Amino acid sequence: MRAVNPLLEALIVYGLIFCIGWTWIPAAYVAGSPPLYFAGWAVIAFLLIWVVFLSHATRGRGLEALGFASYRSFVANVKKVREWGDKWNYMLIYGTVVAAYAIFMLTFVPFTGLIPVFGTLNQFLVEHVPHSAFTFSLATAQFVFFAIITALFFFKTGNIKPSLKQHAKYGTPFVLFMFTWALLASERANTEPFMNVVAHFLGYIYWALAQQVATLVYLLPSAMEGLERGGIVRDPRRRKVVSSIITAALFAFIHIPAMPLSLIAFAAELIIAMIYSTEKYRNVFAACLLHALVGVIVVLLMQIDVTVGFLAYIG
Repeated sequence: MRAVNPLLEALIVYGLIFCIGWTWIPAAYVAGSPPLYFAGWAVIAFLLIWVVFLSHATRGRGLEALGFASYRSFVANVKKVREWGDKWNYMLIYGTVVAAYAIFMLTFVPFTGLIPVFGTLNQFLVEHVPHSAFTFSLATAQFVFFAIITALFFFKTGNIKPSLKQHAKYGTPFVLFMFTWALLASERANTEPFMNVVAHFLGYIYWALAQQVATLVYLLPSAMEGLERGGIVRDPRRRKVVSSIITAALFAFIHIPAMPLSLIAFAAELIIAMIYSTEKYRNVFAACLLHALVGVIVVLLMQIDVTVGFLAYIG
């Protein structure tokens, strides 16, 4: 696969995903053929494994170069903490973890409410297994899972401050515009409990991670490398812009036929991609914070229809 232009490869991969998702799987569903239906999902699963893991491995893209933390950086951070020798700093860390755990336990269901699979599964289990000990154990296990993912891979500390500044600088006007729109257009934006919004926002960060890993983290580097290798766009600044537009356009296309959502997705992803295209600011955690802010406003406060793909037609 190294000889293939990365951008061409990415377009082929996503073309296959769209074709299977819009033709093969719907046809199998309508025909009532479980083998074909699950076979289609199996092919998509393999393509997503390529997108998330194998493509980066074959092209030598490391976690930190892609905006993630790594086990090496985690060990280095732990070493720094041990060298502090200040009990107040330790108390601050422990206090933050305890506070996060308390918030998660108190808002367990809404926290995972916008995360596919987790949200549906938790809602089902809480309703059908109404035992406090079971719910406590389930919530604690999921908190540990999210904490490990965050500490080991998600929270890159090396450039978090400059990256957050860039996302705040360019993302804040868009978020304020969306929030104002929500206040004016949706009654729910004025009545939704604050802690419910916070819980959904924190949980949405991880759903944003799943989306950005499959689009921003894969497509944008592929587009930049492909445009450079093919000599299509030689100027580095212009190449960043073109690559960001390609990434945002594909991200918007994924949200079809929910057209308002697609337009919002394009605008938000364009901002995120432009920041991510600069290595100095490449931080997936910061990108997902902005994504989650917009996502909560759209899904929870504005209640825009987010049914996408063939699911929009089969209900």
